[in-house]
Amino acid sequence: MGKTSKKVVARRAIACFAGGVSHFLDSGAALLGAVAAGILTRDELSKAILLEWEEFARNDEAEAPGLMGWETEFYGRFIRPGHRVLVVGCGSGRDVVPLVGAGIHMTGLDLAPQAVERCRRNLERRGLSAELYAGSVETACLGRRFDRIIFSWFCYSYLPESGTRVLALQNAARHLETGGQVLLSYLLRDESESNRTQCQYLAARLSARLSRSAWHPELGDDFWFWGPLTQRLLRYEHRFTAGEIEVEARKAGLTVRFHEQRRHGVAMLEPV
Repeated sequence: MGKTSKKVVARRAIACFAGGVSHFLDSGAALLGAVAAGILTRDELSKAILLEWEEFARNDEAEAPGLMGWETEFYGRFIRPGHRVLVVGCGSGRDVVPLVGAGIHMTGLDLAPQAVERCRRNLERRGLSAELYAGSVETACLGRRFDRIIFSWFCYSYLPESGTRVLALQNAARHLETGGQVLLSYLLRDESESNRTQCQYLAARLSARLSRSAWHPELGDDFWFWGPLTQRLLRYEHRFTAGEIEVEARKAGLTVRFHEQRRHGVAMLEPV
């Protein structure tokens, strides 16, 4: 074997070794993240999620507001100028601003008060306005009804526990006009990573049970910590498999009228 061939083989061996170590470290970090999330109480989990979305909105404010292509297509199916629309998870106004500009009467709701203020500033800079509220979609009482309620960009996947998501849908339904609809998008579970997902679930479930943290991690939950050591932020996501959306909608008294899955899922729900 020539010197060049030996170098190629050596580089490939090093690359394979480094890739294996990287995979091992990634898997270990995912498991440790799941254990750490499981130890948090339900209140601590909610606060950690709130801090993470405050940080997200802070970074998002610098971006020009605008809908993504799939959102334009999805919302365009069901929303018309003159509709009264509530955006759950309005953040700094990425989707609120263009929808107001399209002649839609917008209301925004976000868990993070700072995000709501950023949304207000983004609207004011453009001479636009919308009703904005800080609060939880499960408990908000807005005193008005809407033709459409949007769970913004995968916002539905960021609500921890199926019971919480059902409560969110029930409260959304109470705010719908007759003939109103709920539009949501969500993350899909990658079945090729089923072993990693299962291990994370078991690790989080066991640590939650041992620590008596009073919340119930579910299969499809994904968590990781990021940011400086002085203030680690928790990102929580739930990734859905086929049928989960229908089950949660049915429990909330809604039925799925439109459902499409590509790289992610989108669905339109109506009261039964």
